[in-house]
Amino acid sequence: MRTSNISRGSIRIMGSQIKRRRRQLQLSQTELAVNICTQGLISLIENKNVSPSIDIVYKICERLDLNIHDVITSGQISNKTLDLVEGAIWKSDYEKARQLIAKVNVANLASRELKSRYYCYLGDIHSKADLDYLNAIKNFEEVLVKYSGLSTENIYTTWAHIGMAKAYFMLNDLAQAEQFNELATSYLKIHQFSHRNNFKRLINIYVEAIDLQHHLLKHEEAMVLTRAACQFLRSIDSMYQLGPLNLAMARGLIASDAYAQAICYLDRAHHFGDYYNDDQLIDQVDKLRTLVTE
Repeated sequence: MRTSNISRGSIRIMGSQIKRRRRQLQLSQTELAVNICTQGLISLIENKNVSPSIDIVYKICERLDLNIHDVITSGQISNKTLDLVEGAIWKSDYEKARQLIAKVNVANLASRELKSRYYCYLGDIHSKADLDYLNAIKNFEEVLVKYSGLSTENIYTTWAHIGMAKAYFMLNDLAQAEQFNELATSYLKIHQFSHRNNFKRLINIYVEAIDLQHHLLKHEEAMVLTRAACQFLRSIDSMYQLGPLNLAMARGLIASDAYAQAICYLDRAHHFGDYYNDDQLIDQVDKLRTLVTE
């Protein structure tokens, strides 16, 4: 049985509003689609009232000078926009993340989970893009105090603890960094890897936690987390984030003076850097390689 390739994760919209506005501007579907999507997708959006991506809807509304709230309910806009923010953060595209989160009105977020996501992302942007660690801490505190209820099952509780630890580390407050890191590590181990869950989110948070362990010189703990993440990825035949994970393992082995093993992991990380055209990863590999070849 044939199924639509946009059914998963699609969003409901009022296609009639887009069609009416397009006709007012005397644009064909083909003209509207230029540099946005295909003519066929415009037809589907207008007639079937679904879109595979809110990003496409933003672009269509911008071209038609439509308010996106006229074609999508506020709840869907907030949820799908936050999905895009998270995606941009994991790709280290903080400028895009900043632009997207500016479109979200936190007062319109209907649930505590959405609000915890919002403040978690905002804290991450402040920390990594702005290097504004005090504002980062302020936003992560919003997650922990107001919206997550310190629930160990809320993945954003774990993310916020990692963010707090990193921010305090950058502010040279090692006591606070250690305290939040200890909590983050204990919470992280509660979350179970499963291909049925959003495993990519959990893998990304593992990568964040592993990096934090290395900053705090807890290399053995970093390698324990790295092995757990790699073992799961192997079990589902996924290469997701294996480049950074192999690099992290090499860092731990170098700290343990296991240079021969470290070189093997550096070679693997370099391979993934080549495969994904990740110049930043390759640069990090080259820097670590100097430590084992001098």
